Amino acid sequence: SWTCGTRARTAFRAFLRGRAVVCTVPPEGGRDLITGECRVGNQDVGQWLIENGWARAAKGGPYVEAGEKARMARKGVFGPAPSLSGLPPAPAPFAATAQ
Repeated sequence: SWTCGTRARTAFRAFLRGRAVVCTVPPEGGRDLITGECRVGNQDVGQWLIENGWARAAKGGPYVEAGEKARMARKGVFGPAPSLSGLPPAPAPFAATAQ
């Protein structure tokens, strides 16, 4: 029902194309926040999501520049509001009848 989320999911599925995602997560070391890196082949998944506007870069993180470029280019969530005009009408709700 969230059209932007649907667009993001569709774009991400097209990017993945059934390929394996491999993530490297460092040992916890007592931190409250654990970060890791995920890749599809040689492509950094986080970088791809942010540079295409489907995720926001954390302040001070490694993707800030890519996030700013996506925002300036109005990609993904930074673009115009999704349009519902091309979608077919929703089916009528099912009405149960008493017998």
